[in-house]
Amino acid sequence: MSNHTWAQIALLQRFVEAPLVTNQVELSLAHHHLINDGIMGNQTGTEYAGAAGTLDWCRLHGVMIQAWAPLAKGRLIDPPADASEPVRRAAAAVASLAVARGIAREAVALAWLLHHPAGILPIIGTLNPGRLAACCEADAIELTREEWFALFEAARGRPVP
Repeated sequence: MSNHTWAQIALLQRFVEAPLVTNQVELSLAHHHLINDGIMGNQTGTEYAGAAGTLDWCRLHGVMIQAWAPLAKGRLIDPPADASEPVRRAAAAVASLAVARGIAREAVALAWLLHHPAGILPIIGTLNPGRLAACCEADAIELTREEWFALFEAARGRPVP
């Protein structure tokens, strides 16, 4: 499945015999709505991506989240001149941590997804061997909780409540 809400998955599961086991969604520091949704319960004036509860529901029902565009189509690595403010903030935080740790920016952005407790599986869409090698570094990175939240808060543009 791709870009299904929890209710759409539940409805579809009612009519198919095989278990639905993956939901491929856009997810990155630049498109963090599913993760942000999980911390914004009972908050007003927040972004709404139309998928409230989807990440939690998938975790509860054993549906793996596959993240497409985990590097935001390269915008987190090399933001274009017209990049939005949230993308520029996230890219700057990724670059800063990459320099501090001596690792590739791609690895930092992917490690952020890999360290979420949902077991998110990033889908790398590159055919560039150099970028692929940089992405593979993510497996060896252990982000601290402080680093993970610093990246998230940079992308959000505000602290986590």
